Amino acid sequence: PIVRLCINYLGTLLCSLCGYQTLKIFDILVLDMITMVKLDFIPLCSSFVYSSHQSLVTLVISDKLLTAIDEQALSSLFQSTIFHTTYSDIHLRLFLEFVPKTSKNLIQHSKQSYYNKYIFHRVIKQFMIQRHDPLRNETCIQSIRGKRFPDKFYPQLKHNSSHTLSMANAGSNTNKSQFFITIVP
Repeated sequence: PIVRLCINYLGTLLCSLCGYQTLKIFDILVLDMITMVKLDFIPLCSSFVYSSHQSLVTLVISDKLLTAIDEQALSSLFQSTIFHTTYSDIHLRLFLEFVPKTSKNLIQHSKQSYYNKYIFHRVIKQFMIQRHDPLRNETCIQSIRGKRFPDKFYPQLKHNSSHTLSMANAGSNTNKSQFFITIVP
């Protein structure tokens, strides 16, 4: 019998836990089983968790039944913000531990509705969308610090999936407030 089902936040992976010490992971998009794992305990709880230390989602399995998610513990992993557009809202999860200046810059601009007056001025189908600098002359671009801030690169953080956000800039260490979001990997 199936004890528990969970789905990752993108809605692409499903994990089923069975009372027979078995875990199965399915690709929802192609309706196919990816793997089956025999466990040395009876699984009672599972959850997909994204940690700022990893570029991949981790599946956490427990032999204890947890009835509530510790929101405070999860909120320490990332900070959320929302950009409102005329088309739809964009919900962002920003990882302060890896990119504190970038995260704080985007959060503060979002709270002050800084981006609301600007459009996604660069849209490349099947690649990315870019927000800011509609005049293309950098007169309206600023960071919350009033100056440029340095790039941050981590080998484990890659642009190999859709919906990844990065700063757009004019070269090394010239970040201000422009950003882009990948549409496809």
